Amino acid sequence: MVDNQSLQNNAALPDNATLNEIMNKAKEMQQKMQSVQQKLAAMVVKGVAGGGMVEVTINGQHVMTALEIDSSLFKEPVNVVQDVIMAAHKDAVRKLEDLMKKEMATIAQEMGLPQGDGSTGQY
Repeated sequence: MVDNQSLQNNAALPDNATLNEIMNKAKEMQQKMQSVQQKLAAMVVKGVAGGGMVEVTINGQHVMTALEIDSSLFKEPVNVVQDVIMAAHKDAVRKLEDLMKKEMATIAQEMGLPQGDGSTGQY
């Protein structure tokens, strides 16, 4: 059985000042992450395909907010139009994910956290 006295004498446990510092740091990190999440959600990017004939705009939540199609594209078969729209959407998603990775890497660096190379989705 462990009593309070033996816990207080254990050098591996942080003292109250250290515990308060840890709690304050955790609260600070939580606030920063909330701020980052808001910033990421507010991002807007455009994806383009078909030589600029299609532009897709998405927000930071990957929701499409606009779609612009050059009317000359409608002379093409439906499957071509669909492919170009899909390619523009894919371009927008890729751009958004690149921006998000950069933003998360910046935040990780500011917080002193280790950074990955981004290839695995880890930061």
